[in-house]
Amino acid sequence: MKITRFFALTIAFAPMAVMAGPLDELLGAALKEMTKQSGGQKITASQNSSACDGRQLGETASAAHSRLYSIDPQKTPTVEAFCSSLRESVYPADVQCYANCESRYRDEFAQVKADREQRALAEKEEADRRLAAQQEEDRKAALEKQAAVAREADLRAGRVKPQNLGEVATAHNAEIGVDLASAPKVRPDGKLYALPGKIAIVDGETEFVAQLTLGAQNDALYRMAGRGYEIDNRYYYVKIPKSLRDYYLNNGQIGKGFDLVGKYVANSKYKTVSGQEKAAPVFEAVYFVMWK
Repeated sequence: MKITRFFALTIAFAPMAVMAGPLDELLGAALKEMTKQSGGQKITASQNSSACDGRQLGETASAAHSRLYSIDPQKTPTVEAFCSSLRESVYPADVQCYANCESRYRDEFAQVKADREQRALAEKEEADRRLAAQQEEDRKAALEKQAAVAREADLRAGRVKPQNLGEVATAHNAEIGVDLASAPKVRPDGKLYALPGKIAIVDGETEFVAQLTLGAQNDALYRMAGRGYEIDNRYYYVKIPKSLRDYYLNNGQIGKGFDLVGKYVANSKYKTVSGQEKAAPVFEAVYFVMWK
């Protein structure tokens, strides 16, 4: 009931209350008069809710569904909490439209909450799966790195045999010399360099001209040089020492590929087919193996 109406009725019946005596008789008379004016029916909250017109019902129902399907089960665990938040968020005139909110939305709230919790569980499981997969990748990467470090130490110590030119370079503590074939240094530095190539022109039993050739046999070296799979015509000279001469003479083939680790000892000049004069580095071999 509205407070203003109650006090108006109380004032109207004040004289009768004075005649009647105690305050409870005054309140009783007021309530009887209110019941009489309402047609003999008691005024209840359900009668108040009937004042919510069609427009308000539509708007409040739409707002309720919008909020219902965006709930966070952790923050709004019960339908009572949901309805309470609804009533707190609307204009006072619209509160009466949520008088039966709990009974109206109980089942729907339960379904939405269950769906949200199931979705949250699935998302957590997926996040856990991805985390586990990443941790496994990190673990494998760490093991591979550890194995690579151990392999490198074994190569440098001579405990294992190199499997490719990249490992040969590691075993000899050599740098990659691919770029020297096209751009020799002004002053040879005497360092060890690893290069692949093929025998192009033989000059006696101890020297030959090599053409830089990059292929499947030295992919590891090529990756170490940070290059693509480009093949270009670059040349360098190779000097074969006495320790490798028998192997070179017995296994060397013109036009065939090889892996080399050599000491950069000099530069030499040569002429191209077109007559252009170019410089080429000269390497004294410390490791020389023909491709199979």
